Amino acid sequence: MKKLHVIKNITILTIICLLVGSNTIFSRGLMGNLIAVAKADEHTSQAIGLINIEYRTQEEIREYIRTNGATLNDPITYEKKPNVNGPYDMGALSKETLNSAISMINQVRFIAGLNYDVKLNSEYSKLTQAASLMNYLNNTLSHYPVKPNGVNESLYELGRTGASSSNIAWNYSNLNRSIVHGYMADDDSGNRVMVGHRRWILNPPMGATGFGAVHEFSAMYAFDKSGGMYASGVAWPAQTMPTDYFSPGYPWSISMGEEIEKSQVKVTLERLRDNKVWEFSDHKADGYFNVNNGGYGQKGCIIFVPEGIDCFLDQDKFQVNITGLSRPVSYQVTFFDLVVPTSFEVMADDEKIYLGERTYVEAKILPENVTNDEVLWKSSDESIATVTDYGMVQSKQYGTVTITGTYQSTGLEASVQIKIVPRTQEIYSLSSPKKGAFTVTYAKDTTVTGYQVTYATNHDFTKNKKSKTIKKNTSNKTTIKNLKAGKKYYVKVRAFYEKDGVRTYGSYSKVQTVTVKK
Repeated sequence: MKKLHVIKNITILTIICLLVGSNTIFSRGLMGNLIAVAKADEHTSQAIGLINIEYRTQEEIREYIRTNGATLNDPITYEKKPNVNGPYDMGALSKETLNSAISMINQVRFIAGLNYDVKLNSEYSKLTQAASLMNYLNNTLSHYPVKPNGVNESLYELGRTGASSSNIAWNYSNLNRSIVHGYMADDDSGNRVMVGHRRWILNPPMGATGFGAVHEFSAMYAFDKSGGMYASGVAWPAQTMPTDYFSPGYPWSISMGEEIEKSQVKVTLERLRDNKVWEFSDHKADGYFNVNNGGYGQKGCIIFVPEGIDCFLDQDKFQVNITGLSRPVSYQVTFFDLVVPTSFEVMADDEKIYLGERTYVEAKILPENVTNDEVLWKSSDESIATVTDYGMVQSKQYGTVTITGTYQSTGLEASVQIKIVPRTQEIYSLSSPKKGAFTVTYAKDTTVTGYQVTYATNHDFTKNKKSKTIKKNTSNKTTIKNLKAGKKYYVKVRAFYEKDGVRTYGSYSKVQTVTVKK
């Protein structure tokens, strides 16, 4: 379970913090004004209206992320480990961890079309490191932590100030995941109302930040405005959006930088590959809809979550049209995979299982650095076996079923066959009570249709091989007659299930021998 908190109210303390570093928001290199564009291609935005950000192409984003270097798997390491057992010491993150986190912030801002030269500020990192320690010691997320027992006043004041001016998070494996799939996601019911974490990270005038982490508790300073940039129409997902950084169920948002009347706003979202349309307004919402004018970075944020989207395919395009503003806004979002797969296959832990048992299927996607690995699983016959979203195959009846995996981003498909077979048979006894015959007793299985007894005069079952079928599952023995007296026979038994003329056999028992009476 992941948890994170956004700063909830703009108080006098908040206003003071917002003014740190700059008293005025000024335009520093105003980026491409996308008021009107005719036709989009790889290097052109289709944005119309109050959108004033830079448009990025897919190749530009790929190249920037490659050279930027930060990944979602970069671990948290410490220059000085925190002491959480007293005497308390907040410790310090390593340069590698801090540099990776600031690089991830700049990745997100680059994708969104904002300035991407946000710097690390050592004082901000001290504040957030102390804030993380306070929340760890209290074992709770709070922007206003109480003073833990045994913590000196100066350390507490540092942590209290840091917590009240930061995004805070808990239970993420590293800082970069807390940024991309925590703060930028803001997808739980408490945070999607305002997507406040996201708006602080995408606040155009941000010029610096800092990070802290104490075990599973972390923080990111949010109130800096030293970058001095102005922009309107800051959207997430961005116009060109890596699928790796945005999942179905995450709220869509666009911050206009001016107060908006919710009752006037209408949003239309259209998926262009199938022309499916979602509408959002005060009167009708095909999912979740809200407008938030709070001071989380930029005010005037339109928020919507379209229902029924299971995945974003590579090159999926969505058209967004918004009315009810001082000027209509229109833009297009194109999702794309950072790494496009070249090979896709499906494997099963076991391709043959017994009735009532389960196995697991998994997808092998190449190249190995593919990060968008969402696969949709489907069973060809759910009366034989079902498959869950995470690839668990549960047997229901005997037979053969095909489990197909669809790589959701590109639509590539691959499959594997799973057989549900009767259990391996066991011979209980084998004897020759009378001349020219033997009797075999075997395990009874009422879930099957019957049994097959196979016998021959050599171990390889190549000489004088014959079989007898018993179509009565309640029977557990049979006698084979008209055999050659004094001859040694090799015997094995298996169960079978038959439906519509098709038999599914289990494995044979171990071979046993009997010498027929003379």
